[in-house]
Amino acid sequence: MTVKRSELLTRSLSAAVLIPAVIALDWLGGVWFNLFVTVLAVLLAVEWDRLMNTGSGVPRAGFTLAAVCAFSTAYVGLSYDRTGSPPDLLLFTSLIAAGAGLVWIEQKIRRRARPILRAVGVFYICLPSAAFIAMRSGGEGEVWILWLFVVIWSTDIGAYAAGRTFGGPKLAPAISPNKTWSGAVGGVLAAVILSAPISVFLKDLDLNVAIFLALGLSVISQIGDLVESGLKRQLGVKDSGSIIPGHGGLFDRLDGLLFAAPVALCAQLFLFSTTI
Repeated sequence: MTVKRSELLTRSLSAAVLIPAVIALDWLGGVWFNLFVTVLAVLLAVEWDRLMNTGSGVPRAGFTLAAVCAFSTAYVGLSYDRTGSPPDLLLFTSLIAAGAGLVWIEQKIRRRARPILRAVGVFYICLPSAAFIAMRSGGEGEVWILWLFVVIWSTDIGAYAAGRTFGGPKLAPAISPNKTWSGAVGGVLAAVILSAPISVFLKDLDLNVAIFLALGLSVISQIGDLVESGLKRQLGVKDSGSIIPGHGGLFDRLDGLLFAAPVALCAQLFLFSTTI
């Protein structure tokens, strides 16, 4: 019991430091937010490479993957900073596709484990990273980012609280034995309820649409959580890393957000005619 309380305290202290810092960077926007996302992409790339190395006995050195993620994410940020407009979509898509191919070729030449999954990491990391920068660079971008964070954070907290309180049938026992249907429903309800006040500050966003969108993003984030849990189970690891005290790795905390960010950007672009 003492260990559990100690772990909870560590998790709470980490959240108390990280959440205000992330919100502050969101509000600052511009080069600071873009730099933050680029650094985050590099850290995710390193963590992804280490995950792929599990059980292979090969030294960790995901330099190519990290470089591809850094370059493609920085390219998106620089485009907005210098021109105020988005990068060429075809060029960006070609860039990350070529990067994924380069990572795969390198891993095949070096005979490293899981070359295809390593290459998939380029899309897994770069697409959400680009989505964050594009979303922040659009109209009312700081509120959109904050609203998305609240949806995801509320989903995590609501799912944990409801699952521990009500228990019941398992959601996907073969993938993540601790997740329950009550937790999934609790996460969706928490996301809808707690994100609603933030959506009021988004112009032209009807409350009913905001509720529907929050519901959908909550479900998508939980799918992202399950995908990451399934991957870790396949690789035989408990956490994706240990960079965040009490929380594990970056993928452990951002799995749902990585899945939800591109969808949220599409909503900002197409549902509400936001100019990016």
